Amino acid sequence: MFKSFVFPIQHLEGNLVFTTKGEVVAYYEIPLINYAYLSDQEKQAVTQPWIKLFGRLKREIHILSVPHFFDLEAHQGRLKQEVPDGSMKRNALKYLDRMTTSLHHLQQKPIQSRIFLGVKLKRMRIRTRRKKLLKRLEFKWNDFRQYVQSEAELEKTDILEEELFTCQEQERKVYEDISCISAQPVTTTDLEFIIRHQAFRGVKKEITGNWKPRVEKNRDQASIQSNPKDVRNLLLGEYEISPQHIRVRHVRDGTLEDEWTQFLYLSYLPDHIHFPGDEWLYWLQYLPFPLDVSLRIRPIPNAQAIELIAKQKRRLNHYVSHTREEGKQQDLDLEQAYLETVEEEKNLRRSRAPLLDISIAFAVYGSTQEELYHRSHQLMNLYRNYNKDMEVIVPAGDQLQAFYEFLPGGDTLIPDFRHKLKPEMVAQSMVNGSQYLGDNRGIFVGLTGPAEFSNEMLNRPVFLHQSSAIQGGNQIDTKSPGILLIGQTGYGKSFAASLLMYQAIHHLGARTILIDSKGERSHWITDLPGLEGQVGLTRLGSDPKFKGMLDPFQLFPQVEAPLYAKDFLQQLVQVNRQHPWHHLIQEAIHQVKWSKNPSMSQVLSEIEKRDKYLYKTLSLYESFPFSQLVFGTGESILNPLDLDKPLNIIQIDELRIPERDKQPERYDEMEVLSKALMTPITGFVNQLVRKNRLYNQIYWEEAWIPLSSESGRRAIEEGIRLGRYWNSGILLVTQNATDVPRELVNNLGIKCVFKLSDEKEIERALEILEMEINQQNRQLIQNLREGECMMRDAFGRVGRLFFHCVFQELAQAFDTTPPEQIGDEQK
Repeated sequence: MFKSFVFPIQHLEGNLVFTTKGEVVAYYEIPLINYAYLSDQEKQAVTQPWIKLFGRLKREIHILSVPHFFDLEAHQGRLKQEVPDGSMKRNALKYLDRMTTSLHHLQQKPIQSRIFLGVKLKRMRIRTRRKKLLKRLEFKWNDFRQYVQSEAELEKTDILEEELFTCQEQERKVYEDISCISAQPVTTTDLEFIIRHQAFRGVKKEITGNWKPRVEKNRDQASIQSNPKDVRNLLLGEYEISPQHIRVRHVRDGTLEDEWTQFLYLSYLPDHIHFPGDEWLYWLQYLPFPLDVSLRIRPIPNAQAIELIAKQKRRLNHYVSHTREEGKQQDLDLEQAYLETVEEEKNLRRSRAPLLDISIAFAVYGSTQEELYHRSHQLMNLYRNYNKDMEVIVPAGDQLQAFYEFLPGGDTLIPDFRHKLKPEMVAQSMVNGSQYLGDNRGIFVGLTGPAEFSNEMLNRPVFLHQSSAIQGGNQIDTKSPGILLIGQTGYGKSFAASLLMYQAIHHLGARTILIDSKGERSHWITDLPGLEGQVGLTRLGSDPKFKGMLDPFQLFPQVEAPLYAKDFLQQLVQVNRQHPWHHLIQEAIHQVKWSKNPSMSQVLSEIEKRDKYLYKTLSLYESFPFSQLVFGTGESILNPLDLDKPLNIIQIDELRIPERDKQPERYDEMEVLSKALMTPITGFVNQLVRKNRLYNQIYWEEAWIPLSSESGRRAIEEGIRLGRYWNSGILLVTQNATDVPRELVNNLGIKCVFKLSDEKEIERALEILEMEINQQNRQLIQNLREGECMMRDAFGRVGRLFFHCVFQELAQAFDTTPPEQIGDEQK
C-alpha cells in the first residue's frame, strides 16, 4: 500500500502534525453553526469570520469534515450516574437501558460532523537561538541528518527540541489569527480519531483508545526520536485498490468486515452563486448517508491574483478583438466572459482580497460495492439537481492519491481539480453549517433534521438535560429551567410536556406537581408505565379538611395576601380598576388584614357592611362546594396534602375551565369561579417547591388561566425567577403565544412552538423564538404537523423538533385525544 507514495505523517505532538516532507501542520476544531433558520442578514453575518480568516492567513489550509456517531453506551453510563437514589432509581435505570437499545435502531446516520482546520506552519529552516558557532553547526548537521532520514524513509527520525519549540511558538500565533472562527486546538486523541477514521469509515462506534505515539528523548542531541510506523499502524487493514474505489478489510469484534470507499472531486463550479440559497457544502446534509469532505486551500496573494486575472483578461481580449477584426459573428459567451474578467479585476484591486486555489474532494463509503456506487450517484445527482453548473466526478486511477489527501498533513496529489475562487464563495459554502438542538447531555426527546424532511425521514437525535440551565455555563442563553410550550389543541404540546415531565422523574429524580385542571390524568395512577405505585392523586373539593387551604391569608405573607385576595374577588365580579366595587373590595381587604386571624370569610363580612348587592353577588359563589377552599375562617390549618410522590396530580372536584376562546362576559358562574381559583392555586404550588432544594417540577396544563390575572402572573414569574435557587423547573403549556408576557418569556430557558394558524399569534410566536417575521417563517409555523414544533433551546439555537417517546405504551398513556375522536380516526 505504501510503496508508491510516501506516507505523509512522521509524528503527532499535541495538535501538531510533523510530516515526512519536513513540514508541520497545526490542527484545530471548528464549532458548528445552527444555520437552517437564520435570517438572510444573519446568514450573511456568519460568513464574515471565514472571509476575514481567508484574508488574514497567508498559509496553506486543510479543512476536513468527518462524520461521527454519538456514543450511546458512554452517554447511557453518564445518565445512570446522574440518577439519584430513591424509590424511582430501579425503574429509571431500566428505562435508560431500554432507551439506549431502541436508539441503536434509530441512529442510522451520524449525529453530526466534526470540522477540522489544518494550517501549515512556515517551512522549517535552519534557525536557532544559540549564539555559539559550534551549536549552530550542530543544529545544521542534525537538521541535515533528519532530512536524509526522511527522504530515505528510515523508521526513526529525530525532531529537534528547538524545532518543536519554534513550531509551538508559531502555532500560538496562528491560534490568535484564527480566533475569528472560534476554533480550538485538537488533541492527539482527536488526530488519532481522524487517522483511524480513514480505515474504519462507516463504523458506528468511534475507534479511539489510549494510543500515544512512542517517542525516545535523545538528551545528547536535544531531540525526540519518533517512529512513523506507530502512526501507520492506526490504518492497519487489508487494502485492495482499484481504479474506481478502495476496499478495506479488517477484523472487528471477531468478525471480518469490508468497507468500500470511493473518492470523488468537484470538477466544475460556476463563477458566482446565489447566497443565501446555494450553500454548496451545506447541501450534503440532505443526503441520507454520511460522507467525508476535504478542502485543500492555497491562498493567492492579491497582487498575484490580479496578475493572473489580468493575463486571462488579455487572452480573452485577444480572442474578442481577433473575432471583430475578421468580421466574424461575435461569440456572446466569449464577450460575457471578457466583461466578467474586467469586473473581477476591478473588484480585486478595490478589495485587496486574495483568491483561493482550492480542491474539493469527497469520500463516499458503504458496506458493499453496490451500496457505495448507489451513494456516489446520489452525491452526483445532488449537485446536478441543485446547480447544473456543478459537476462531481470520480478520478479513475487516482484513488490512492485521494486517500492520502484526506490524511492530516497530507498534500495535494491530484492537481486536475483545482479551482480559483473568491473567499466569499468558499465562506458561503457553509462547511460548518449544521442543524442541531439540545445539549447531548440529557435524555433523548426527539429527532431533528432538514426542514424539507418528513417526520419519518428525520434521523438526528436530540438530547435534553432539563436542569443544565440551572448549572449555567458560558454558552447558556437563558439560565432558567423553565420550559414554554405553545400551540393549537391537538398538535402535541400536552404530549411533549408529559414526556418532559416523565423524563425529569426518571433522569433527575424530580418531584413533579401536575395541576390537572381538565381531570384527564386520573388513569395515570394505574396506566403510566414505569411509575406504578409512584403516582399520587389528590382531589380537592367539599371535604371539610380542605376548608381554607387556598385562602390567600393562609398561603401568603401579610404583604402579598391582600393582592391575591383582591385579584380573586375582582375576577369573580369581573370589574376593572375604575369600577366602584374595585375600591370597595380593597377597603374591606385592608380592614381585615390587620385583624388577628384574617380570612376571606371575614372579607365577605366587611363587604356586607358596605354594599349588600356586592355581598350577595359574591356569596353566590360561596355556595359552590369547592369555593370553601378559598373562603377560610381564619383558623390555622395543617396542610392535609401528601405531595411527596414522584408524580403528584392535583384535581379539583367540579372544576370547569372555560374554553380558551370564550369571551369572559359569556362565562357561567362555575367557569368564573374555576378560572379565579387558579390564582391562589398558583401561589399554593410555589409554597410547595420551597420545602427543599431537591429537583422539583410544576406542570401547568392551562397556563393561560393564571397568566390572565395580575397576581397569577406574578406568582408564576416568581416561581420561574426563583427556580435556579430552589432547583425547580416549570412547564408552561398554553394555546396562544400572546398569553405569555414578554418579560416572562425572557426568563424561560426553552421555548417550543407547535402549529398555530392565527396571524397575530404566529408573529408573536416568531418573536418568542427570535426568528425573523417573514412569509417563509409564517408558513413554517402554519405547516407544522402533529408532534413537531420549532424549538429555541437553552443555548439560543432554533430548529425543528419532532417529539418521540420511543415506546408505544408511553404514547398511549400520554394521549389526551377524547375517546370519541379516537373512534372517528380509527374509522
